[in-house]
Amino acid sequence: MNKMFVYVCVAAAALACEPRRALSEHLDACADCGTAAQKCELVDRVIMVPKLCIETVMKTRCIQVKGTRDETYTVFQMKPKTERITKQHCYLVDEIRTKPIETEHCQIFDVPEITKYPPKECLTCEGKGKGGVEVSNGATDHGCRKVVGNSIVKSEITYCVKVPKYTEEVCAEIETYELVPVERTRTVSVCVPQIQEYPCEVTVTKWFPQTIKCCSACAVNHPKK
Repeated sequence: MNKMFVYVCVAAAALACEPRRALSEHLDACADCGTAAQKCELVDRVIMVPKLCIETVMKTRCIQVKGTRDETYTVFQMKPKTERITKQHCYLVDEIRTKPIETEHCQIFDVPEITKYPPKECLTCEGKGKGGVEVSNGATDHGCRKVVGNSIVKSEITYCVKVPKYTEEVCAEIETYELVPVERTRTVSVCVPQIQEYPCEVTVTKWFPQTIKCCSACAVNHPKK
């Protein structure tokens, strides 16, 4: 690769400088080594010669494009507000209430008691002499007995209590202001970034084929035409 590059550079230098004048009309110089030779002894070979060219390529860049959009923002407005200063009074009021109560007393109760006697046989006076018998149907005794017990008496009592009551009195009124948020919408101009393609001229180096005349010794180093 390095050897090929040396040959190309030598050939380019030979083309750039003025060719050596031939000793006669039938003689010419080798473009590679510069040796004088007859024209019929020189052969055509193709070499690649670097040349500077200007090309147009597309490049990208970021530009700012103006546009409009809606923007929502918040403002605070002052709103009047009335504040009252009050004073609270407390006083006692009479209230009548009723409460049921139960009273238990100890006392003696009369409990009715019934006593029954079974029937029995007895001899009557008339039957004594005659041997007669009289049968009685029995007897029932109604009486009562004393029992100690408790009695419950229900009643209601009325009493008076003191109940607290509250009243409010307006002492003063103060007018103040408070900030209230309000949303609004407006149209603003903004710069929006945008990618844009544009043509640009650049200088590049390209290899172009060129035909030269060289001797048979140098011809082996170059491809044929």
